[in-house]
Amino acid sequence: MSLNPSWNLDQLYTLPPVTRLSGIVKFTREPDGCCQTRFLPVWIGDDSAPRILGASDMHFAEVEEFLTVSSREAGLNLAITRDGDELLLSGV
Repeated sequence: MSLNPSWNLDQLYTLPPVTRLSGIVKFTREPDGCCQTRFLPVWIGDDSAPRILGASDMHFAEVEEFLTVSSREAGLNLAITRDGDELLLSGV
C-alpha cells in the first residue's frame, strides 16, 4: 500500500498536490500598539523550493481558498482579508 497511490516517480515533485500549499505567518506591531497577523501565501514548486506568491499569481487564490476552507472546517472564527500580496487574519 502506498502513502500516495498517484505517485509518478518520473515527475520532480512526488508528494500529494495539497502539500504544495503553504505560507509564512508574519506578526507585526503597529505604532498604536495593535498587533496584526498576516499570512504570505507560498507555493512549493516542482523543484521542492518554496516561493512567496504575489496576489496576481494563480496559486495565490488557491492557497487563500485552502486557508479559508481549512479554518472553517476547524471551527475557527477567522476572517481573511486580502491586503496587497498578503492576507490579513483576524478573529471575528
